[in-house]
Amino acid sequence: MTWALLIRHASNDYVKERRLAGLLPGIHLNDEGRQEAEALAQRLASLTLHAIYSSPLERARETADILARAQRLDLHIHPGLIEVDVGEWTNQVVDDLQKTALWQHVLAQPSQVRFPGGESFVAAQQRIVTTLDVLVAAHPHQILALVTHAD
Repeated sequence: MTWALLIRHASNDYVKERRLAGLLPGIHLNDEGRQEAEALAQRLASLTLHAIYSSPLERARETADILARAQRLDLHIHPGLIEVDVGEWTNQVVDDLQKTALWQHVLAQPSQVRFPGGESFVAAQQRIVTTLDVLVAAHPHQILALVTHAD
């Protein structure tokens, strides 16, 4: 059996500010995030990982890179692990979005929601499940670390 460890990237300023970063490039780990990633690497040190894959976005890559260095593995970037495209909600403050009818719909029936100008949860789910299937099939009976995003 293959084990896939699904890991959310560590903290960045967008997380602290409660903003949706979406597909924005250039969102890096902050000091707290680097400490979290180092702690993750220490926590997983007793496991023999066989491969580490990351979303192409910096915050995930930086988290995965710390883990890859600790495990002495190459880091593989996979576009299927990228964040959900929140479209026009990119860079918006969650507290403001929570006041909208669409946010309430996201909470009540996320499978029916497409972000304005962005991706639906169903499309994101299909992309991610397909990616997981491909990576697991490529690594039979191994342990993988897949660094991605919360959604």
